[in-house]
Amino acid sequence: MAQLEEYRRKGYEIEDCVYAENTKVVTIPTKDRLVEDLESRGIDPTVLESADELSIGQMLDIQRLFQECWADNAVSFTANIPADTYKVEEMEDLLLKYLPDLKGTTIMPDGTREQAPYERISEADYLLYKLTEVSDSIDEDCVNACPVR
Repeated sequence: MAQLEEYRRKGYEIEDCVYAENTKVVTIPTKDRLVEDLESRGIDPTVLESADELSIGQMLDIQRLFQECWADNAVSFTANIPADTYKVEEMEDLLLKYLPDLKGTTIMPDGTREQAPYERISEADYLLYKLTEVSDSIDEDCVNACPVR
């Protein structure tokens, strides 16, 4: 509760969770640490490709490469994709193609889950928020399993 009160004191948006009673959701608009690092060095961050600029096939290729060359076990991966980008049949074909090589893959079209853990927003929308943070996409508290708070 202390952490929730700290977010409330700072003025972050807090709402009731739609999935669990006695649970709150805090909206924290976040800029990726890599983008911040490039900006601090005077490098235009548009040299980076964001996930929404990659095809689902490219994302699954990266997961396969990481799982094959780096991890000693399965790599859990969620591909957040713009809604209505792919037809169900296209996704079925892609998943069947990668199925022998991948473990732990989830495809999450934007806007299909209320209060999703990560929601893509535009730079213009990000700039509208008074309170923001810089972070990478790894929650160190949740590396193996997220703690109950």
